[in-house]
Amino acid sequence: MKKNAATVFGKIFAKVFLGILIVFLVGICAYQAVVHVMDDRISDNIRKEDESGNQDSNGEKAEKREKLITILYTRNGSDQFGDAILREFDVESGELNYIVIPAELSITVDSITHQQLQVDSDTIPQTLQLKDIPQYFTDGTAQCKAANRILKAAFGLNYIEYYEEASQDGLVSIINLIDPVEFRVPSKMVFKNPDGINEVLRKGEQKLIGTQAVGLMQYTKGYEDPVGQRASLAAKYWRSYYKAVADQNKKDLTNYYKEYYECVDGTASYEGIEPYINDIAKSDGEFVTVRLLPGGSAGEVFQMDQQKVSRIMEKFQMEGTGNEEDAEVVSDENGEPVSGDAPDYTIEVVNAAQVAGTAGKWQEALVADGYQVIGVSTASEQQGDTVIYVSEDGIGEELLQYFPNARIEYGETGEAQVRIMVGLDYAQ
Repeated sequence: MKKNAATVFGKIFAKVFLGILIVFLVGICAYQAVVHVMDDRISDNIRKEDESGNQDSNGEKAEKREKLITILYTRNGSDQFGDAILREFDVESGELNYIVIPAELSITVDSITHQQLQVDSDTIPQTLQLKDIPQYFTDGTAQCKAANRILKAAFGLNYIEYYEEASQDGLVSIINLIDPVEFRVPSKMVFKNPDGINEVLRKGEQKLIGTQAVGLMQYTKGYEDPVGQRASLAAKYWRSYYKAVADQNKKDLTNYYKEYYECVDGTASYEGIEPYINDIAKSDGEFVTVRLLPGGSAGEVFQMDQQKVSRIMEKFQMEGTGNEEDAEVVSDENGEPVSGDAPDYTIEVVNAAQVAGTAGKWQEALVADGYQVIGVSTASEQQGDTVIYVSEDGIGEELLQYFPNARIEYGETGEAQVRIMVGLDYAQ
């Protein structure tokens, strides 16, 4: 009897064990199938992303967009990026917008993008700085494509039409494509230029050639805030440079772009930009906006202000008037439309540089972005540095995107809530 019971129990146990084994094996097979499908989808998405955009790797002519969004990656060496410059040209308005992205920018990649990146680099961390991206990929093409993927995800951009990359020598050559830009150096600087030769820049206004400008934008010695001050000065220089580029006539602008694409590598060429030359030539320096990526330094890294960056990128991607009609319209108490991005405090702009037209041009720029400028004036004494005076705590910070080197202080603001004393460092 006991023997029969044991036999029956053994058979039942064997069947249960066999059933569990079958379920386990089926589960493993199903898991591997799912992983295989997911890998295929990730690879397919990466392939599609690499093939997307109107500008291909051969630089062939592209279908003309209402807004052209491109990016330039600079290099501090073969395994490190320098600053990047994200650029947008609005064909309808003629506006040229540039955002300087510091090399020290810290980025935390979302899980999906990180999984895509791991197809080509299983060592890439989920949080890293822009400058370190090249360390995880073997060649320049893979490095730039990875950077594109990371920045598009971080900024919420749908596309970047094409990318360019410039070595140290290439960057020097780009700057030397136009006559030396006059720029106010904030303090004496001594450094070795990209050719290894000692450069000395004196404090004050001077015209900078390529090696000097590159050295200035990388200089950090003696700064209390090396990351923030370096990035702010770089953005300020590029603002002077790109305004000078935009002020060229059509013939010079055409020659500039032809020579420019001999200085860079990437997926772009003169043929890609050629359809936009006529439109760009209609603009001038007044249509150029160059700003530092909103955010601030935290030790040796730069942290972006996600909310402000998201607002800027939304504007970048609005296609002409079609999307603007769909955008939310915010009105003031009189029913007049105002910008939903700009704060509602009032501003007076004072020309403390005593350079003709400075206050008026800054008034136009701020009003165009939705700020309430209620007056302009000229100071009785000239000053070098820009100061933003505020009447209460918590206002004026947004203006640092226009005047990154300015300081904010409590002070007399007259009838306005904010008074901007525009010094020589931001004279128009």
